[in-house]
Amino acid sequence: MSQVRTPPGPSRLDADLAALAAQAAIALDNLVIGRASDLTAVRNLADSVSAGLQSQATVDPTTAVAMQRALIQAPNAQHSTTVNELLANASEFVQRLVSVADEGQASDEEARWLRTVCVALSRSAVALSGPLYDRGSPPLTY
Repeated sequence: MSQVRTPPGPSRLDADLAALAAQAAIALDNLVIGRASDLTAVRNLADSVSAGLQSQATVDPTTAVAMQRALIQAPNAQHSTTVNELLANASEFVQRLVSVADEGQASDEEARWLRTVCVALSRSAVALSGPLYDRGSPPLTY
């Protein structure tokens, strides 16, 4: 008997990265417009990116590709051509997120730049998770 193999769905980290980046973008947007904002999502995103890109030996491929794409889309961002450069650029991004989360404030320019990267990161993570019909859900039966 032959078995039908379905491609694996997105990992939990893929979905979480997209959601965390979107939530962080919303928190940063609220910071820009002067609304009181809880920046826990910003800290959570920083932790998630750090976990996915700890060292060259333990790089999560989805996080790495999503982060690279996000930084390419961000204005005035350093472009990476090697994994080491990507880790350095991602580390700088994480440090900036942590700084904003810890201080509870940022200049409008800084908050807008971080928000832009967060939106791009969310979009990239969603794009890398694959089409909805490949996520292993059974077809509708009638």
